[in-house]
Amino acid sequence: MLLSCATCNQKCKEALFPIADETRRARFHNDDVSQETALLIQPALENPADHITFNKYTAVGVAGSAKGKETIDVLQLNRNGLVGRRTRWYSVIQNTLQKIVELENHPALRRTQSAELVADLLHELSGFAHPDAEFSAMARVALQPKAT
Repeated sequence: MLLSCATCNQKCKEALFPIADETRRARFHNDDVSQETALLIQPALENPADHITFNKYTAVGVAGSAKGKETIDVLQLNRNGLVGRRTRWYSVIQNTLQKIVELENHPALRRTQSAELVADLLHELSGFAHPDAEFSAMARVALQPKAT
């Protein structure tokens, strides 16, 4: 059993169980459910990052993932409250990254001072990406090196 917020589970998902082909839906207790192809990510069985990524603070489906798109839609992962909270976390992450750049280029600080401060900030950033942290999937995407 996995935890989910009450809004996602009770208000958004409710009893919805979207599948790829409605003609294969099990309708009775003895029907073969293995014929159904679920369209919601099952995080105990699959890595959500294979299906959902983030464009800054907005959840987007990974290219070609029907499960990602359907999960975002059904759970309303881009509802105002969530996007607002992710926006604040994203800003904190970006500001912390900017502080690191400034410290690394600060002419008045001794190298050891700069290195210690940078190490503290990197430790703080790693906490944002910890699997138990709120919005950790967005944080991991935000902290990935950008392609140049």
